[in-house]
Amino acid sequence: EVDRMLDKIGEILDRGGSCLIPVFALGRMQEMFKILFEAQSFGRLPKSPVFAAGLGIDLCNHFEKIRQRTRLIDFDISMLETMRVQQPEAKLKPGRDLPRKGIYLVSSGMMVEHTPSYRIAASLLPHPANGLCFVGYCDPDTPGGQLLANRGEETFFFDALDYLAPVRASIDQFDLSGHADRDELADYADESAARAVVLT
Repeated sequence: EVDRMLDKIGEILDRGGSCLIPVFALGRMQEMFKILFEAQSFGRLPKSPVFAAGLGIDLCNHFEKIRQRTRLIDFDISMLETMRVQQPEAKLKPGRDLPRKGIYLVSSGMMVEHTPSYRIAASLLPHPANGLCFVGYCDPDTPGGQLLANRGEETFFFDALDYLAPVRASIDQFDLSGHADRDELADYADESAARAVVLT
């Protein structure tokens, strides 16, 4: 699935577009940074600007502190420096294409209103060279879930921006979800043979 996703990102970049990857701030953003870093390092993806925003950037700093202290996390914040990760434009107008082309790795993963991914999608969606790559679970009631469910429609309404966007960018979903269902969780608890299971 990662290979299929990298093929799609490369295709979007090759046609001169920008690729929006909405991600969960904790874990998924850091995982995607590593995937993109390795893909660019080994020539699997062309070198292109990477833009990132949201809570996930702050969490990268926490991941780095944990890595330095424990060496248990496979994440090194120097990847961001090597890729020269930048902040997206602060003010974006819905419908007006992104001024800088590249990969936009931003939260939230479900494109919740008033988040970077929601605002960037409103700029990116009307332009056919661009593409959205969802890499995790999207609740059907969130904007991301609604966009996925109706991706064959001609328009998508960004309620919080009062903007009806033509849907011209490509929209794809890749099964990189970290979610487990009830049975999978119960099976894991059984197989662990733990003396106690604490639910939080």
